[in-house]
This record gives sequence, structure tokens and C-alpha cells, in this order.
Amino acid sequence: MLTKPVFALLGLTLFALIVGACSDPEANQNNTGPNLNSNTAAAELNDPDQPDRKASDNAEELGMLVKLPSEPIEVAWREDAEGGTTKLTAVMRYEKDVADQIEQRAAKIGSGEPAEFTIQPWFPNELAAPGELTLEAMVNGTRLPADEFIQPPFTRGTITRIQETDYFILELYR
Repeated sequence: MLTKPVFALLGLTLFALIVGACSDPEANQNNTGPNLNSNTAAAELNDPDQPDRKASDNAEELGMLVKLPSEPIEVAWREDAEGGTTKLTAVMRYEKDVADQIEQRAAKIGSGEPAEFTIQPWFPNELAAPGELTLEAMVNGTRLPADEFIQPPFTRGTITRIQETDYFILELYR
């Protein structure tokens, strides 16, 4: 007879613990990490005023946002808000033959022009010459139309092949 009240008490205690653990994360004062389910948290992680924030290296996610003509060997990308416009920047490395093909197809759409980029802290280290990874380290390349990569919601952009590498910097805008 004593076991029924003990089991009832244990059941109520377990129920209270489960309900308490499922509380709203914003109401939980012990929650010190970002709320990854909110748009605000995504904006904070990609804050252009904090360029050292880590970018994503998920090629599959990038492939849902842009057309990838081939799977890159390496990718780092992020989206930033720029005066009412969203800019996606991706640094991608391809096999040499694939990189050559991408460059050739883009050159058929429009002529290339010289481009210069300041290396961001989240760019792959291979883009900087050894000992040159400073705040002002630059890379040069040929900027071409990125039509092959654009899909809605992005409407315009360029792709730049970095000189003497198989890296590209993709910049798309929406």
C-alpha cells in the first residue's frame, strides 16, 4: 500500500523536472550562449563590424543558397548585411581542372577585370603568403561575372579567381 504513494510522488517529481527543463530559452537566465534559433543570433554571428567571427565551412548549406557547378574541395562563407543589402561572400577552392573550367565559362559571359581583396580573418590561411597574414594582407585576382552561381534570392554578383591559386572569391548580393 505504501508503494502507490511513493510511485505517484516519483511520477510527479519526474514530470515537474521535464516541464522545467523545457522552459523558454529566453526566460532561462542561465542561458549565456546565443539563441541559435533566432534571426538576431544569425545576424550577430555574421556581424560585418566583427569580421573575425567564424564563417561556415558547410558546402552543402552553401549549395542550397547558390548554384555550385562542382563541389569545392574547401569552402568558407558567410552572409553580411550591408546597408539594406545582404552580401554573401564565399572563398572556394577547386581542383585545378575544375577551376580552369569555371574561369573559362565565366570569361565567355564577360571580360575579366583586375581585383584586389583584403584577406579577412576567416579566409583560408593558404591565401596569404607565409609571414604575410596581417590586417592589411591583400590578394589579387581576375573578377568575372558569377552568372553560373546565381540563383534566387541573389540577383547579381562576381567571382574572382585569385592569382596563381585554385581559389575563388564569390560575392553575391540580394
